[in-house]
Amino acid sequence: MTFVSLQALRGLAALGVVLFHLLPFEAKYLAGPTIVPAGFSAGRAGVDLFFVLSGFLAVWTTLGPAGAGAAQRFLLRRVTRIYPTYWFYCIPLLLAWIAAPAGVPGEHSPDVVASLLLIPNAASPLLLVAWTLEFEIYFYLAFALLIWARLARRERILALAAWGGIVVLAHAVLRPTRAQAILDALLSPLVFEFLAGCAAAWLCAAAPRRALTVVAGIVGCGILAIGLLWSETLFALPWLRVAVFGIGAALLLIGCFGEDMAIRRALPGVIVRIGDASYSLYLSHLFTIGAIGHGLARLPSVRLLATPVGHAVILCLTVVAALLVAEASYRWIERPLLRLSRHLIKPPALPHAVSPA
Repeated sequence: MTFVSLQALRGLAALGVVLFHLLPFEAKYLAGPTIVPAGFSAGRAGVDLFFVLSGFLAVWTTLGPAGAGAAQRFLLRRVTRIYPTYWFYCIPLLLAWIAAPAGVPGEHSPDVVASLLLIPNAASPLLLVAWTLEFEIYFYLAFALLIWARLARRERILALAAWGGIVVLAHAVLRPTRAQAILDALLSPLVFEFLAGCAAAWLCAAAPRRALTVVAGIVGCGILAIGLLWSETLFALPWLRVAVFGIGAALLLIGCFGEDMAIRRALPGVIVRIGDASYSLYLSHLFTIGAIGHGLARLPSVRLLATPVGHAVILCLTVVAALLVAEASYRWIERPLLRLSRHLIKPPALPHAVSPA
């Protein structure tokens, strides 16, 4: 079953990341005083929402049989969902790095193999937003292990709780740094956003009363609103960040689950379309923003572009362009690559399995 409200949340999360990246775009490419509000920096919280959604869907799409076959199916579907489109967008960056290694941004030269395989590394990945995909792969590998172990629901919950406890204790003892990239990822506080999504899915699977889901959704919206208002502080405090955004997003998902039909009727179709193309939007928007920026840099100086009105027009057109490129990518790159990869690498069929979203 596909939840339209959750798909819309994907779109809002991706759009938030786009808005966040407009801050450096305006400062770098547009002359004159900036007009993008500092509040756009809260858009990076879209990443937190993505992690909670990943945990939710990991549970919701594996409520059926467990075992080695189910684990293999889960992993193959996730891998074919992530890698082909990601590699498509890595190709031009890889070619640029081969042509001029010194021209690739970042503190260190990228580890190409680690970038392509989404293995955490101290250097910046080829595609800067790929660090979040490294976490996604980590989450999926850990969850596939639970499926493979044939744990019952209660045992899975206990195992995930133990995972969270180990992360807290090991992080306190080892205190990993960015230079210890793999250990830093394994013990990241962001694990708890995935766990929050898992918890939300299990609560929804227990068929809570509608009144409870409504209350959960309202409380979640309130927590997220407070988090967005204080986002600068939260992003400087990782554990508090995951507590606020993880709990808030999980409660919001429970509310969306309970009111999905009502939300489905009220949602503008464009929000759902953005949700459908959210992965393409996430991967492609930096290319679109960069291309527009380089185009502006080559234009002769135009006084109108340095005015607030000029800035507003350029920024709106940039967002629209990012959305149009993402839609084209979704139709002609992402979906064909997904169909091709799943045709070539067919996951094992499982009886009575829940259809993945």
